[in-house]
Amino acid sequence: MIGDLGEVIYKFIVFFNGISKILIPLSFTVYFFTYKEQKDVAISMFKKEKHFFNRYNVFLIMTVLIFVSSIIFEPVSQEKLNIGNILVFMIYLSWIVSAVLSYLFLINSINIIKTFNDSLKSIEVAFYNIEQERFKYKYKSVSEEVITRNITREVNKLSVYVEIVFQIIMSKKKYNLTNDFSQSLRELDDKLFSQIILIHQDQSYFSEIFPLSSGEYGKLILIIQKGILELSDIALDLNNPRDIKILIQNFIEMRPISFEIIDELQSNWDKNNKHKVSLETNFKNVFDEYYLSTYRVVNKLYSKNNSEALRVLKGLNQSDKGSELYSNHNDYLTLVASMIATSIERNDLKQLTDVLNILFEYLINMDNREVVIHESFIDVKQIEESPNNPLINIQRIKDRVSETSSKELIEKKVHKLCIFSIVKAIELGRYGCAGFLIKNSVKNFNQMSFSESVYEINNNLDIVEPHLDLSKNLTKLLPLNFVFSGASYNYCFGKATLLIYYQQKYASLRKIKILKETEIIDLTTIFKKEEGYLEYLNDKISGLEKEYGLIVLKKDEFEKVKIESGG
Repeated sequence: MIGDLGEVIYKFIVFFNGISKILIPLSFTVYFFTYKEQKDVAISMFKKEKHFFNRYNVFLIMTVLIFVSSIIFEPVSQEKLNIGNILVFMIYLSWIVSAVLSYLFLINSINIIKTFNDSLKSIEVAFYNIEQERFKYKYKSVSEEVITRNITREVNKLSVYVEIVFQIIMSKKKYNLTNDFSQSLRELDDKLFSQIILIHQDQSYFSEIFPLSSGEYGKLILIIQKGILELSDIALDLNNPRDIKILIQNFIEMRPISFEIIDELQSNWDKNNKHKVSLETNFKNVFDEYYLSTYRVVNKLYSKNNSEALRVLKGLNQSDKGSELYSNHNDYLTLVASMIATSIERNDLKQLTDVLNILFEYLINMDNREVVIHESFIDVKQIEESPNNPLINIQRIKDRVSETSSKELIEKKVHKLCIFSIVKAIELGRYGCAGFLIKNSVKNFNQMSFSESVYEINNNLDIVEPHLDLSKNLTKLLPLNFVFSGASYNYCFGKATLLIYYQQKYASLRKIKILKETEIIDLTTIFKKEEGYLEYLNDKISGLEKEYGLIVLKKDEFEKVKIESGG
């Protein structure tokens, strides 16, 4: 019996030595083929199955042992069992087992339907686990350290599974699975987007999950925002309005309303955070990244002439009006400024019109009462109404107040933004954009304040890179192209001033908007004794009504206004 077993093992070794010359190269070929297919579908699956690499490492080690043993060991045929034969037999058998397990996983992983459904299920489980950990935190049934470790683990899992489902949905365009793309998007809406919206519209939930995930939740949000942008690209290419609407609506609703710094979590963050970045700064970065994503989404939609862009802009205003807490006005103005700059650069009058109208609406709906702007976004009104709220450290908030603002101060910033935009439009030869900005600035702004802003800029024309007093962080992320050429800045500013002046005069004389003389720009203050230069500029703009879209520049109208205004 033992002799028969020894003979079987011997024959197996001889047989395997023969076919291994084909089997091992073939196994590597199969592996690399399936690996490439998996990578094309969703490379993040390798993050999910890290243990697969341990399994595959065993396979590689066994392969090396097979190669070595085939060189140094010659199988012996005999009636008794040979220890060398048994050892080689076990190595060969281990290789077969490791190869089968590795290939079964790898081949199964390129089944995108199964992987997609499994990933969605894992996302559901992760959100459920996070909710359970929040429950433990609320009732202090487990230490905060344990809860933080568990939530961090679940959020990291979410990041991997979210990447997988996004990558699988995007791969469906490659394989022309349009219907599957739409269906998968609806499932993602139900399993993922709705959960994120739930968190972001619940200030308490949002304020807890970020520190309790060691800041990893911020990375998850970046993955989702990037995914929405990429899926929007595909939906636009496929010309599928329903899919675009789903994506944009979810993006709008995903905007975090506000946050509060919970002292207990702040203390734990300061103690355990290895990056030494304050919790408040990390919260602020979430809002900054949302504004950056908004900029990208809006510009992508405008580049495709899609009307959903306007809905994104309006969504920002509605969020501010609907929230009980105030967001930072500077962040909003920085986003708007970057969109205006981009509109001018692209000479996109449609986008400029929409952005400017949204900005005017924002100013109209702004409360006249004083608003405190600070990093934590907590409204003074809330502090006064809830003085005993333990979640709000009133003294800390007061210590961090960076600027007391009013509607007038914010309008002043907008005035300067519009003036610099007019100058930039003239510098780039975007005369239609310049004319539109001029008409609307005269029509919608307080002209006394607007003219004063012109004077202030005139007094600092040596600064070709003007400071707009906007969000420092966002200005690093968003393109704000308000750097002027030293050679042309004075000339373009002079033309802009003169155009504003004539529009003010025209509006007043034609009773479009009644203005006092003190509200209209005083050209002698701007040009002083440079009468010859002033006439030169008059000649440069007269008759350009079509280019600027300003009726006042018609030659006959222009001369009438000059005469009636005493020019």
